[in-house]
Amino acid sequence: MPRERAPSPAEAARLVEKAFALHEDWGTLVWLVMTTGIRRGEACALRWSRVDLDEGIIEIRRSYTKLRGVGQEKDTKTGSGCGAVWGTVSRSVFLARHAGLRSGGMGTVSDDIWGCDST
Repeated sequence: MPRERAPSPAEAARLVEKAFALHEDWGTLVWLVMTTGIRRGEACALRWSRVDLDEGIIEIRRSYTKLRGVGQEKDTKTGSGCGAVWGTVSRSVFLARHAGLRSGGMGTVSDDIWGCDST
């Protein structure tokens, strides 16, 4: 099986741009995964309660998987369940903007970042 390669910066920018063209949530998800390196299951299990926008920290505590067609959260691949992604100001601003969009600008949002409630 051929080894996958990471996209070039230009390819990554095009992927993010196309994802945003499809939907704001897709663009945010693709951008977040590309800028943090988190695994897809970890991204799916993210919760706002694990994001500190002021400090720019995203705690990676759980992962989401499907087993026999049933979705469930589980420990992360490393099993430690305590990874943290140290963010940047731009990442925090970007996620805060996404929170505002998810809440319809009303200032409240469910704990589910992507609006699909995987639990």
